[in-house]
This record gives sequence, C-alpha cells and structure tokens, in this order.
Amino acid sequence: MQQVVDINWWQILVFSLTLLVPFVINSYYKLNIGRDALIGLVRMTLQLALVGVYLEYLFYLNSLAINVIWLFVMIVVGSNAIVSKAKLPRYPLITFISMALVLGLFPIIALLSLAIIQPEPAYSAQYVTA
Repeated sequence: MQQVVDINWWQILVFSLTLLVPFVINSYYKLNIGRDALIGLVRMTLQLALVGVYLEYLFYLNSLAINVIWLFVMIVVGSNAIVSKAKLPRYPLITFISMALVLGLFPIIALLSLAIIQPEPAYSAQYVTA
C-alpha cells in the first residue's frame, strides 16, 4: 500500500523562509528588484494555492481522461511560457516546443510512474500529473 506524506502548515512556513534570500541579496547589492520580487512572490503563492486546490480535486477524481487533458494543458502553458520568455514568434514555434516537451518529459514520467513508483492504477493522478 502506498503512503502519503503529510506536510504540515508550519513546515511549509519554515521552508518559505528561504524566499527571504533573494530579498537579502537585493538589499545587500542594492539591485532595486525588491518590488518585482515581491510581486512575483505574491503571484507565485496565489498560483500555487489555486493549483493545490485544483490538484486535490484532480486526485479525488483520478480519471485517465482528465489526467491526459491536464498534461496537455500543462504542456501548452509551458510551451507558451517558453516562447514568450524567449521573445520568439509564437505560432511557428509553439508546436515544436510542445513536441520537445512531450519527448523530453514522457520518458521521465513513464520511468517514474511505471518502473519506480508503480502506482495503482498506473495513471494515478497523484504521480502522473503532479
């Protein structure tokens, strides 16, 4: 039987203290990126909280179809982010970037899920989509 590791809120809070490091570096070297870092921190926290709520629901459903759709969405969003950050033309490259992500990630997900973790069922959302 598989066991789930429960992470307490205080452990998350203690780990979150590592986020102070960029602010200390910013202050020490006077980089003037504190505002951008704070906005990024708030945005990241909100995004992770919303994804956490969604993943809890996804784990509850544990549906192969929903898992495949979620993987597709993550690949499209990731490809979009890569193309946007590189400031490259979106439409000619998005398909190639998506294919590269699939080709790079599929063997890793398959190895972890099927050979190492071996969840029951094999498409368990807890391991395949997270």
